[in-house]
Amino acid sequence: MRFIINVSLLKYVTLKFACFIFHFTCLNADIGGNQLRTLENGFWNVRVPFRMVGVEIGTHMSIIRLQNGRFLIIDTVAMNDELKHEFNQLTSNGSNIEAVVAVHPFHTLAYSAFHKLYPNVKYYGTPRHLRKISEIHWAGQLDADENKELLSKWAPEVELRIPDGAEYYNPRPEAINHFVSVFVYHSKSKTLHVDDTLIYIETSIWPINLLLQPGSLIFHPSLIIGLKPDAEAPLQFHKWMNQILKDWNIENLCTAHVGVKVGGAQSAIQKLVNDSEVLFQGISELHSRSRLFSFLVDKFSEPFGQIVEYLSAIIS
Repeated sequence: MRFIINVSLLKYVTLKFACFIFHFTCLNADIGGNQLRTLENGFWNVRVPFRMVGVEIGTHMSIIRLQNGRFLIIDTVAMNDELKHEFNQLTSNGSNIEAVVAVHPFHTLAYSAFHKLYPNVKYYGTPRHLRKISEIHWAGQLDADENKELLSKWAPEVELRIPDGAEYYNPRPEAINHFVSVFVYHSKSKTLHVDDTLIYIETSIWPINLLLQPGSLIFHPSLIIGLKPDAEAPLQFHKWMNQILKDWNIENLCTAHVGVKVGGAQSAIQKLVNDSEVLFQGISELHSRSRLFSFLVDKFSEPFGQIVEYLSAIIS
């Protein structure tokens, strides 16, 4: 058992290193321009270009038509004229927008511009959105404590859940801990919108394709530091993932990076969760058996994040 755990951790560390290289490689991947993709039953996913230190990884926004005919916007993106025209036609120039919901603490770049286009809409965000984007008058904060009712505001049509065991309120270090995001499930289209927590490789991208081929589904490489630094957190997150798979019938998966899986998402996520069980057990055991491991994760991730920010500034 100990050997299996070590192999799983070694695989994860190898993958994390490859993804680290990916973030600092100035090569381009052809993901395409702005796209409004229809997933049927009132769900659209918008794909737009997004570069991370010169590398094209793409990002997304989702549009959900509620039963009342209005639209729920999940995340925002920078829109060119063509996309803006399509969006305005769909939402009657924004007058039929029910709300804009920001679900990833570090997906913040497009909100100010989007708010200027549609200033009379209600905006909801994570705690970091409320802290960092002060020009928006936020209608509410997504959290599982004081504002828990907000997560079910549009249920049962749309459900929002925050992962257990992960640091959501103040993820550190900011440069690399992008693991957690609010999961958004639309029941009519059976579609799950999730940002960095899950990554679906829709197209071949170098150097990721050295380890992962198109069709691969993984957890974000910052998983170890994204989980809270204690023995219970990995097990809590694994249990939470299994619970949403019981509660939700997920056919389609929209991830910010690097794409969309249409059909078969439930089995793909379940396989990832099953295959990762030994990894979560291994991380939990390391926390419980080694105070040094917990100390390293808690104390040295911040300096590493500062190094990443410094390298980003140089390469950019």
